[in-house]
Amino acid sequence: MIVFGTDFDDTLYFHAVQGAREEDIAAIEKFQKAGNVFGLVTGRSLVMRDQVEDMLHHRVNFDFFIYSNGALLCDKEDHVLKEHFLPEEFVREVFNDMEDVGFFFHTRNELLGTPGAEGQREFDFRIVHSLDEFDPSKVYSVSFVHLNEKGKRILEENRNRTDVVTVPNSRFADFNPLDANKGLALLEMAKEVYGKKTENGTVIPKSASIGDSFNDLAMLKEADCSFTFPTSPKEVQDGADHLVSGIAEAVDLLLKQDEE
Repeated sequence: MIVFGTDFDDTLYFHAVQGAREEDIAAIEKFQKAGNVFGLVTGRSLVMRDQVEDMLHHRVNFDFFIYSNGALLCDKEDHVLKEHFLPEEFVREVFNDMEDVGFFFHTRNELLGTPGAEGQREFDFRIVHSLDEFDPSKVYSVSFVHLNEKGKRILEENRNRTDVVTVPNSRFADFNPLDANKGLALLEMAKEVYGKKTENGTVIPKSASIGDSFNDLAMLKEADCSFTFPTSPKEVQDGADHLVSGIAEAVDLLLKQDEE
């Protein structure tokens, strides 16, 4: 068995064509029929699953989900398997002390936004004006757009923090818990969910990953076999084992390796 995790944006779903590639969907089905598992590993929040499924026209049958850059692990029915939270003190700092560039707080039941996020309505979220409106100790991740000057400044001022991990993506940047990233989550999924316990310990299945941006680096480095694109940033390419045209080519390589 191979446990294969994919990024969503511009890895499985391509915004330029507003959909997934037909060859990738066919390859995923072939991969799963061969006895392997395929899951989504995304920076998006749990409450965005319906949107993700709609964007894919419900054509991919995911075996597992890893949300908020590895802070939340779920099975295919979205039952929570493991969760990691940001330090409450940090969440309070973001809300009270940082310039409001439009922050999004990932929680289990909803996505929350500060008033500065009011104009960003490509996904559903609830505006909050006070920390009294949610539990700051139960936040998986905080996201914000870093492409404007204010967002760039927030990113640079907090890039080297030691209490959280700060990672930029193509559009959004994320504050994540120290003990959570896509790589650790994928390995934990492979071991704890799909590993087989024997008298001599747990047999962990092979892991594989594919992604295109900086928040994918951890899972590209941690997976037994990893893939990215020739168009990915140089640092991301350096972290992957193979450069491929897409998921279909990655699946072909994995299945060939599995036969050897």
